[in-house]
Amino acid sequence: MKVIIYGAGGHASVVIDAILSAGIGEIKCLVDDDPEKWGKEVYGYPVISPQELEEQIKDAYLHLAIGNNSFRREKAEELKEMGANFLTIIHPKAYVSPTAHIDEGTIICANAVVNPYAKIGKHCIINTGAIVEHHCEVADFVHIAPNATLGGKVSVGEGTLIGLSATVLLGKKIGRNCIVGAGAVVIDDVPDNTTVVGVPAKPIRKEE
Repeated sequence: MKVIIYGAGGHASVVIDAILSAGIGEIKCLVDDDPEKWGKEVYGYPVISPQELEEQIKDAYLHLAIGNNSFRREKAEELKEMGANFLTIIHPKAYVSPTAHIDEGTIICANAVVNPYAKIGKHCIINTGAIVEHHCEVADFVHIAPNATLGGKVSVGEGTLIGLSATVLLGKKIGRNCIVGAGAVVIDDVPDNTTVVGVPAKPIRKEE
């Protein structure tokens, strides 16, 4: 199986390492929108332009190595219309319960834990050492940052970022397109489009 990675930034090296560790495909190249990266290498693999990708998209699986949730969603929609097939990656040092559900295009990074009956949507990043407890529901295009913890039965809406080492307590609901700041402890539900920080987490901004 041939694999193409979209995005040649820092997260791409994490994705490459996970693919190699899991032995799930032959990495062909990376793609990036930045012309300054074209012709260069990441982890020893060449970086090509999006125009070159059009010729290869049907012969390989793609994974979006894009940390920004909204940009990752935009690219996923664009590439899906072009006929892309997306690769799901589970690092061999991660634990994923057999009863958990992981949707297409998601990555479960090293030392992450996804416990029983958790549901992870499309194109999510469950980053290094993150914990998604039992019966959690994580929607599409979510990023659970390194060492963040979701208690049991937490729900996280589409496009939300749970920051580094943040904690969300049992059963809480985080809305769509939210940001939970690094180290925050969420003890109340968080409405859509809201940024919360601190211990306990309090809103500092709400987008309309």
